[in-house]
Amino acid sequence: MLIAVSAAVGWLRTTNLHNATLLRLNEERLKLALQGANEGLWDWDLGSDRLYFSKRWKNMLGYNEEQLSDSALEWIDRLHPEDRQRALDDLDDHLQYGDEGYVSRYRLKHRNGHYLWVESRGHALRDRQGHPFRVVGTMADISDQVRVEEKLRQAATVFESTTEAIVILDRAGRIAEVNKAFERMTGYTRNEVVGRTRTLLSDVEGDQAFFADIDRRLQSRGTWRGEMKARRKNGETFPTWLNIATVRDQEGRFKHFVVVLTDISTLKSSEAKLKALAHYDSLTGLPNRLLLNLTLEKRYSARNVIDSAWPYSSWTWTVSNSSTTPSATPPATSC
Repeated sequence: MLIAVSAAVGWLRTTNLHNATLLRLNEERLKLALQGANEGLWDWDLGSDRLYFSKRWKNMLGYNEEQLSDSALEWIDRLHPEDRQRALDDLDDHLQYGDEGYVSRYRLKHRNGHYLWVESRGHALRDRQGHPFRVVGTMADISDQVRVEEKLRQAATVFESTTEAIVILDRAGRIAEVNKAFERMTGYTRNEVVGRTRTLLSDVEGDQAFFADIDRRLQSRGTWRGEMKARRKNGETFPTWLNIATVRDQEGRFKHFVVVLTDISTLKSSEAKLKALAHYDSLTGLPNRLLLNLTLEKRYSARNVIDSAWPYSSWTWTVSNSSTTPSATPPATSC
């Protein structure tokens, strides 16, 4: 009997030692994993209402280990007023109904007074009746991620709401994305143009040479601006003003082109109307004095070039300040 008891005690000691070793290893692995992920650990005992915060959790908010107590109020009091009720509701929903993991985003007040965006993840431990008695989780500072997401949302809003057509091209010059304004301007839907080449919209003779020149400018300067005749889905052509820019990553590697198209049909039409009003009589439609003067000035300039190159010209055009009618005087000739 003594031998059996001694053997049982020895087995229990060995088993407990083995379990303690495994527990220590698991704790070390968890600690290393949390350090690698730069996350803090929290452990809420619902029975005693004590909330444990790891050193990293406290450091995120600017505190040392001794500066925060184990009270749940330490967490609740630091919740942003606009996020407090939602954060509490997320946790309460998980405790009552959640079988899956708990995930919640909210802002916590830093010791310096500003707020951090954090993402809290956890899981409730339940008894045999399904009642939660403990919640264990992690917290990560996602402030930088939230700022990036906000910028992306702003960019997406501008992309979709602007009246200018925007086209994103990949490195090969294929259309990767377009906005709603592009669809309205050209008559093409997004699905009809994604994957197509940029020449789909161009009505420029000698497209290859035209785009080769643009590519050279983009390689040297990173941007290109100019006019281009574009073509709608129905075949109609219209003038556009293009702004093209290259987009590169942080290492300077090329990612894609961003093309902004402005339909300048109305501007061109207005320019033609203003030119007609300036140069033609509104009642008769005949050329007016301004157009006549411009025509004579051009001819006079051209004639001066000819006369300087060939002194024996047969005609000399003169325009006096007092008359707008040209007079031609044949040169004197000798035998």
